[in-house]
Amino acid sequence: MNNILLFQIILSTFVIYFIWRMFSKKNKGVLKISELVGWLIVWLIVLSGLWWPGLLSLVAFKLGVGRGVDLAIYVA
Repeated sequence: MNNILLFQIILSTFVIYFIWRMFSKKNKGVLKISELVGWLIVWLIVLSGLWWPGLLSLVAFKLGVGRGVDLAIYVA
C-alpha cells in the first residue's frame, strides 16, 4: 500500500471520528447548531484537501494565494 494512501486513510479516520464527536455533542446539547455547522464545514474542507489536494491549490489560485498549503495556513 502506498504511504500517501495510508496517511490519507489514517487522517480520514480521525476526521470522521471528530465529525461523529461533534454530532454526539450536539445531541447532548453541548454544541449549538451554529457551532456544529461551522466545525462541520472546517472538517469537510480538511477532508476534501486531504483526498483532493489539487482542489485546495485551485481554490488558492482563484483567491490569489500562491499555494494550497499557504491558503490552509492563512485560514487556520
